[in-house]
This record gives sequence, structure tokens and C-alpha cells, in this order.
Amino acid sequence: MYTNENHFSFKNVIFQFLFVALFIFILLCLFPTKDYVNDVKSELLEGTEVETSKDKTSTLVTSAIFNQNITTLKEASILYFTIPRLPEKKGDTVKLTLEEMLAKHLVVAPLDEQGNVCDVEKSYVEITKDSEEFILKVNLKCGVEEDYILVHLGCYDYCQGAICESNTTQTGSKVPSTPSKEEQKPTPKPPISYQYEYKLNGRWSAWSNWSDWSKKQETATTSKEVEYQDRTEGGRIETIDATKSVSYVCPDGYVPSATDKKKCIKVSEKVVTAKVIKKYSCPSGFTYSGGMCKKGYRKSVDAQRQVTYTCPSGYILSGDICYKQTTTTIDATKIIKYSCEEGYVIHGTTCQRTVTTITRQTFTSAQSGANYKLVSVDTRSACTGCAYITYWTYDVTTTETKSKPAETDVTYTCSSGYTLAGKVCVKKEDTKTPPSKVYGNWYCPSGYDLNGTRCSKDFITQLDPDVSIRYSCESGYELVEGRCVKGYIDTRDIIGKEKYTCPSDAYTFHEENKTCTREVEGVTVRYYRYRTRTYLPGDIQWRDTKTDKELLSKGYYLTGNKRVKATK
Repeated sequence: MYTNENHFSFKNVIFQFLFVALFIFILLCLFPTKDYVNDVKSELLEGTEVETSKDKTSTLVTSAIFNQNITTLKEASILYFTIPRLPEKKGDTVKLTLEEMLAKHLVVAPLDEQGNVCDVEKSYVEITKDSEEFILKVNLKCGVEEDYILVHLGCYDYCQGAICESNTTQTGSKVPSTPSKEEQKPTPKPPISYQYEYKLNGRWSAWSNWSDWSKKQETATTSKEVEYQDRTEGGRIETIDATKSVSYVCPDGYVPSATDKKKCIKVSEKVVTAKVIKKYSCPSGFTYSGGMCKKGYRKSVDAQRQVTYTCPSGYILSGDICYKQTTTTIDATKIIKYSCEEGYVIHGTTCQRTVTTITRQTFTSAQSGANYKLVSVDTRSACTGCAYITYWTYDVTTTETKSKPAETDVTYTCSSGYTLAGKVCVKKEDTKTPPSKVYGNWYCPSGYDLNGTRCSKDFITQLDPDVSIRYSCESGYELVEGRCVKGYIDTRDIIGKEKYTCPSDAYTFHEENKTCTREVEGVTVRYYRYRTRTYLPGDIQWRDTKTDKELLSKGYYLTGNKRVKATK
């Protein structure tokens, strides 16, 4: 049987209306109205002087975004550094770069006001163990702006997680005594005001110089202008790391363990050498020492005298002969040879040659002689109405003798038995003479003692001792034919064999550094360069206040600076 119980209820309508009214009231408390904002603005501006910012290089937008980003990194770090991740000893430090935090998905990539990701290498968090707490350093670099904050962390009673931010400035480990009721009254804290700034107008600076061309890809933004060009680069040798793979095998004779995949086993007998127990004995008159039977006696021989040899002055001892070298020097014979280049004939110290020249000359009269050879005769008038003149043309031969000094070649020669040394001849002769003997002290062969002119030495006769042998094994072993045998299961770690491969046959593998190389043909590479500009803020108004929502609604931005006002 179906029954419809969905009846209209006036009580439900009243409850819903009250819920909506309560929700609207909460919104009005959280978000002030325009009239409320104007009233607060008039109250705050009354009697307040406007300060001018000393830092003209950062904008209010940049400061607000930068503060938000560094706060985000701080909060993510506090959540990440649980007890197992904290440094244990005083002075130890654990560091995470922004790149590592992004890889661990601890934060999303922080962006500056231009939409560019902050520097992932120079931005980092670093926690250091102090005596009783931890010091967290949060360093952030976005564009040209870089700053850091220090946060004191510890395991305090009011922490909701493993560690949290300290809310007191008390230092030291001394436990305070129980205060009296009057002392338990809270000490009023000095008022703290937070600094805000408001930007009125601003402008962009001039563009900087272009950077050098680079292969690093650049992206244009409002503060960065980018140009690129494609270049064709020649062939090169490409080097990459070889791919490493590991296969696991057992040593020869071993098989994988059924219970432990990292072990190899072999069931076999263990054979070790039995312990040999020897007993030594010596013949009569001998004493056992150092594995031998020994008996001593004394031997004497004649001593010898030391003999030295001396040579007369100017001689040098060589073996048993004294040598002296005599040097004779005479002038070498000078030989001069004269020569001429091709075409010249030598005459004493002069080179001569005859040069014959034929020139064509014209005369107004006939010429005679062996050096004149007639070529033509021409009779002509120099002008109209002028007399005729006869011209004789001859080939005239002239002979000239040219001379120049002959070239000289100077050499030197020596007589037989002499050796040429520059411009002199040298002859060296050796003179020999027997040396003189000088007798010294008596001495003995090695190991002998000198006694007058006799040398004596103790000698020891050694014999191999008689040996009786028996064998012994450790507990658990059985003696079998002079060896100790025990059955056992041998266990070894499985062996990981490394193998390196290249992406294809086009690469050549190099064992020494585990790399692969190949020749790469020329490719087109894109190069980038960029120039930047900076947004210069206009006039900035600064305000100090203990509250923030009214200033934020007016367009102010929180700078992060705090100012503690002294109490009277």
C-alpha cells in the first residue's frame, strides 16, 4: 500500500527563512558594504600623513604576490616536515629546492606578476635543528626580486600537527617557577601595526640591451621582448648514457632459493685440510730449534789486509793503472776556394762575363765598321717643298765586359793524428804508469770475527728432525684419508649482472664510461635573445594599521612589514 506523506509544513518554511537570514548576516560581517568602507577610510585618513616609498623599483602588485608565494611555501614546508623528515642532531640541515617540492606535488608552481614561474633552483626551504627547536628558512626568487623569512618551529602543546610555528619569543630551557595569581595576569602586548601600500600611477622603463644569443628558449612577456633566428650547425658527436639493465643469476653450481629470491643455495660436502700434529726428535748431540736439529762448531781462516792504490800528481786511477792525458794544439791549415755563378768565368778572385747588345739606330750618313749591319736606306722629304734627305738604318752591335767578386769557400784541414776543432788542430795522447800500493787494516770475510791476523766464525750443522705425524679434525667433521669432511648447504647472495645497451645500432658503446656515441648530421638550431624592461611605480602611499580588511578593500596591498608601537 503506497502512502504520500509529503505534506506542506509551515514550520519548515519558518526554519528555512531563518537559515537564509543568518547566512546573509554572516556575509555582511565578512564583506563590508561600500558605506562602511567610506566611513572607515575617512576615520583612518584623518590626521594621517602620507609617506613616500623609498623603494621605487617594486610595485605593490609584485609585493602582494611575492608575500603570498613565500607564505604558501612556508605552510607547505610545515606540513611536509613530519618527525621522520626532521634533522636529528643539532646543526643538521635538510633542504628542499622548489624543483623538488614541485616534483613531490607539495605546492603548485608559484608565478610572478608577469605569469613566469619563480626560479626553481634558487628558491628553496631549509630546516636546521637548533638546541630546543627548529629554524625554517624560506627563500624565494621571482624575477629580479629575492628575499627570505626565518620561522621558529617546535613541538609545542598547542601544535595540531608534528610541529608548528612558535607564538612566543621566550628562549632558553629553564622551567619557570609557578607564578602567583597576580603574576598570572596576562601582560598586555604592545600594539602591532601592519604596513600597507597603495600605488597611484606608474610607467615602464626603457628596454635594456639585447642579451647574447643562446639556445635556451625564451618566452615574450610584457616585461620581456624576445627575438630568434635559425642557424644550421655542422655535424657533431652525440654522446648519451647507455641504458643499464640488471639480470640476476646464481654462481655456477648454485640454484635459486625457493624461500628467498635474493639467495642462491648449493647442497654439497665441505672438505677442509685436517690439522696436522707433528712430533719432532733429533739424534744424540743435536738440539731441536726452529724446525731443525742443530750442532755448532768454530772455523778459523787468515785475515786479509785492505790495499789501496795512489797515483802521481796529474794522473787518474783506472783499475790498476794510472792515466794522464796530454793535449797538443796547432793552427789548422786554411784552404780558400773561389767560384762563380753560371755564365761567369773566374779570373783570379774576380768573376767576368761578356754581354753583347744589338740596338737599331738611324743615321743621315752612311756608317762603316764590323759592328754596323745595314738594315734599310730611305730617302724622303720632311715637308712639302723641303729637300730630300737619305736615312741609313743599322743594327749596331756593342760588347761590354761585366765583373764582380768571386764567391769564397773557406775550409780548414789538419795533419794526420790531429782532430779539427774549429780553426785549430788538437791531438790527445795518454800516458800510463803503475800506481803505488798502500796497505790498510786487517779485515775478515762477512760473518767472521777478527783476532789478530786470524778470522773465526761459528758454524752450525743442521739435520732434518725425525717427524711423527697424526691428523685431527674440528668438531662436526669426520677424518677421511687425511682430510676433514662435513655435509652442508652453502648460501650465497644472488648475483646481479649489469648490461648496458644503446638505443640502436647507429650508436657505438664505450665500456670505459658506459656511454653511447653517434655522428649527428648538421641540424637547424633556433637561437634566442631577449631584452627586458622594469615597471617603475608612481607615487606610493603608505599606511600603518592594526586591521587589514578596510585597506584591502580600498586597493592597498600588504607589504609584510610589522611595526611594534611602544607602550606608555
